[in-house]
Amino acid sequence: MIYTSSYKNINLDDYRDKVISISGDRGKGADFVGYCYPALAPKRSFWNVWHENIGKISEEENNKYYIREYYDQVLSKLDCDAVYRKLNERILLCYEEPEEFCHRQIVASWFELMLGEQVPEVVQYGIELRDKTNREFVKNYLEEVIKEKTDMKGFNSLFALRLYEKAKKIEDNIRTNNDIELVKILKDFAYDSESKYQEINKDKCKKVEI
Repeated sequence: MIYTSSYKNINLDDYRDKVISISGDRGKGADFVGYCYPALAPKRSFWNVWHENIGKISEEENNKYYIREYYDQVLSKLDCDAVYRKLNERILLCYEEPEEFCHRQIVASWFELMLGEQVPEVVQYGIELRDKTNREFVKNYLEEVIKEKTDMKGFNSLFALRLYEKAKKIEDNIRTNNDIELVKILKDFAYDSESKYQEINKDKCKKVEI
């Protein structure tokens, strides 16, 4: 499991080997000294535009701009599975408090949408997990952005689509009976995940036959 937090909400000395900065300045503004993962840092160009627009346009419109640019310029260039494997069991850090908009919320939502993985927030100096942070808006809009740019192949769930695409990739290169069984398992999991998604998200789903 991956976690998120802000520099001020975690005891860096206690978790020195677990924390990773994903800030553009590598945490220098918080006197952070440790591992960094710059591939997840926001680009200065769109961050500047977003920051300049604070108070000039609505907060929702401004944050939607940030989410879209962050996906287009950062997340869309990365392999979600590979990033998750690389950062598994780590705590991803940036500056903002849990209730404030920030890019670690976008990263957490990305893992949840694409991989079905929950990313809890560390909110105090110990590992005290809070299930609900200010992520619902971020997750919903990020999902819209990704779907606009993705051939959903009849699916509503991005996670189900990802499972199905993994199955098809193996199916196109089957070599053993184990491959055949794995294809069946992945497809069944994809269809089951799609059904669960449709049940939970009835208001935004198209009824489709996969």
